[in-house]
Amino acid sequence: IVGVVVSPPKQRLGDKPNSRFHLRAETVTSGGAPTDARGTRIFVNLREAPPLDYGDRVRLQGILKIPRPPRNPGEFDFAKYLSLQGIHAELRCPNRSLDKLGSGHGNPLIALGLRTRGWISQQITRGIGENNPEAASLILAMTLGLRDDTPDYIEDKFRFSGTLHVFAVSGLHVGIVAAIVWFTALVLAPIIGLPRTAAVLAVIFAILAYALVTGLRPSACRAAIMGSIFFAGMLIGREPHVINSTAAAALVILLPDSNQLFRPGFQLSFLVLICIAIMANAVTRYLSRPLYPDVFLPASLVPPRHRTLFAAARQIAGLTGVSVAAWVGSSPLTWLYFGLVTPVSIVANILLIPLAFLVLGTAAFSVALALVPNPLPAELANEANALWTKTAAASAGAFSAIPGGHWTVPAPAHLLRDECEITVLDLPYGGAAAHLALPGWGGHWLLDPGSERAFRHSVHPLLRSYGCNRLDGLLLSHGDIEHVGGGATAIREYAPRRLLTTPANSISPAWRNSIATAAELGIQIQRPTSGDIIDLGHGTSLHILYPPGEKIRGFVADDRSLVVQLRLANGCRLLFLGDSGFYTEKWLIQHTDPETLRSDILINGQHGNDLSGLPGLITLISPRAVICNNPTPSILARFAELEQAGRLFDQTQTGAVQIRTQGAETLMESFLGDQKLLLKP
Repeated sequence: IVGVVVSPPKQRLGDKPNSRFHLRAETVTSGGAPTDARGTRIFVNLREAPPLDYGDRVRLQGILKIPRPPRNPGEFDFAKYLSLQGIHAELRCPNRSLDKLGSGHGNPLIALGLRTRGWISQQITRGIGENNPEAASLILAMTLGLRDDTPDYIEDKFRFSGTLHVFAVSGLHVGIVAAIVWFTALVLAPIIGLPRTAAVLAVIFAILAYALVTGLRPSACRAAIMGSIFFAGMLIGREPHVINSTAAAALVILLPDSNQLFRPGFQLSFLVLICIAIMANAVTRYLSRPLYPDVFLPASLVPPRHRTLFAAARQIAGLTGVSVAAWVGSSPLTWLYFGLVTPVSIVANILLIPLAFLVLGTAAFSVALALVPNPLPAELANEANALWTKTAAASAGAFSAIPGGHWTVPAPAHLLRDECEITVLDLPYGGAAAHLALPGWGGHWLLDPGSERAFRHSVHPLLRSYGCNRLDGLLLSHGDIEHVGGGATAIREYAPRRLLTTPANSISPAWRNSIATAAELGIQIQRPTSGDIIDLGHGTSLHILYPPGEKIRGFVADDRSLVVQLRLANGCRLLFLGDSGFYTEKWLIQHTDPETLRSDILINGQHGNDLSGLPGLITLISPRAVICNNPTPSILARFAELEQAGRLFDQTQTGAVQIRTQGAETLMESFLGDQKLLLKP
């Protein structure tokens, strides 16, 4: 593919460095025949790429494919995210697959904005970048939206305090820029003899320039269009009206790209602004009523100290009114899209919004000090800004830690569930994880958390969609990193009340780290053996079938895995065979009562290097349905009859499998496709 880089490349470092960007294709060559592809945008994922800039013209070699949809419920839908930007193809490129053909082929205005952003980044972090990289990353995130170098835990502080709009560039930042320029221009206009319209034009220019410098982020562009329309009314002698200006801005944004209507950011921006316009003044007046002095008392008799206190209190009341209105407008959508409600944000915004003013104002002052030959004043301003940003991060962390300050709320589909729901996730590389949600707002169990990456990208979003704040229990089946690599993270984030794991010690660092983390947090650790029963409540229980208490045969982690049978209240049995191999399966055949082994649904894994799926064991289990993760041809052959009857769920085709009890019946559904199976009692 030959094309032009049309988005600032995002470099990711680490063991597998890569670069991601949008490409405006010119030609695509496949099988020796070039095809004209002008107007097509492609998302590129390039390994070990040399530094690239916006506007570079490149030739790339790789695999062109359609972006993959999510395979598990709750996962981020990357394909949909790209499609809303008009991108429907992805190019994955191996090492040394890039030829740079030229530069300067992008939009000159955007290129100027990106160069300006690079210069401003250096100016506002001068003197603190090397000694205090965390503060530098905070300044860049809160002023220019450059969040790539900011640790996730800092972003979480702002998210859970309901103040992410303070941390990431949003309409708030554009509004602050407009306010700073407006008041500065009003002060300077009489001094230098400029008309009031000059202040209006300065504001419009400033907010459009700020949107350009921040990389034309959608949130900044929306706010810049809103602000420009609002202030433009003054140029033609019309009194600005927030509702009218908002409606006009919506039309201007939607006419060239109606897909904006379906973006959460667009919906949040406009709903919050409308709520502020409708509610903020009313709330402010209500809160300010007790703060005014007696109306019959002459103003000259009110002491100056009291006047100052009344004025400050009214300012706080105004901030509170805006904060309450913004929370009312944003809460339904943050619940719907993110499963989060943050009442603490009403109070947090009262402190953090003035801090955001301070951060942006100091950054603007630092940029102005670039005119001073001596770098010391700019460095002192940047040191002060580092203090403001650290104060903002610490405040957000304190607010996010307040009990009841934020709630993880179930998605509408899970809000009023009255049955048991099990999700067997589809994870890559032989990984495994299954989530059990008991009826109502009852308990949550996780049977293996998957690898660290799988937990972050697949398991964690699923738990959030159920409104899970704490796990009742976490089971670590064995030391395979693809099964328990995310164990320590799951324990820290969801603090399970108890941890179940195999009685056989493992040399796996991931398993040992999980056990050590649980012990450090004082979590009860149980090592059940064959014959033990763990009551989960609601008529549901876990029956441990393997391993026994005595010495276990086999040498690898898969031979030491827990084999558990989940018995539901309606009598349905699910057998999690895990990655069991020959030794485990032979022991189950010889030592387990056939009636105990019998299960309705078999969740079958694959041993790393040994024979599994012994016919004798399958006969004893007599499953009515089987779920297989990446099954081998031999496994598929063993379940050929079930496959023909539509009772085999091959997760390479179905993605995750969701199991729900419906009274005495049990319904199995594939996440991808439309495979369904109803198991009657």
